[in-house]
Amino acid sequence: MHGQRVVALAAVTILALGCSKDSTGVSADVSGSWMGTGSQSGYQWNFEMTLVEGSTSLVSGSGSVTVNASQLPFTVSGRRDGSTVTLSLLAGNLDSPIYTATLKTATKMSGALDGSGFSKMALELDRTN
Repeated sequence: MHGQRVVALAAVTILALGCSKDSTGVSADVSGSWMGTGSQSGYQWNFEMTLVEGSTSLVSGSGSVTVNASQLPFTVSGRRDGSTVTLSLLAGNLDSPIYTATLKTATKMSGALDGSGFSKMALELDRTN
């Protein structure tokens, strides 16, 4: 019985460390696959990205955006500070839009994409794995 309590306590501790709350939302590692859709200027922008968060909360990865059957790949660099995620999306020689979001849950972030033709376009991303 004592062994089961220790295992249960360890599981709760691991969950608490991996997903804690700060004053604005959830603080969790953002590593994984994310997707979401934003709308601006009459177009639907479909985003997919795979992120990797390092031990210093720096985030890197890659992804693509699809609009009107055209797909543009990009690389991702940024950081997570508590529940705030800031990502720069770099595609070739284009200016890099910045996605600034808040983790609402461990599987959902909500924010806006600004720059390089985007004007604070609302974009909610859902973790797919």
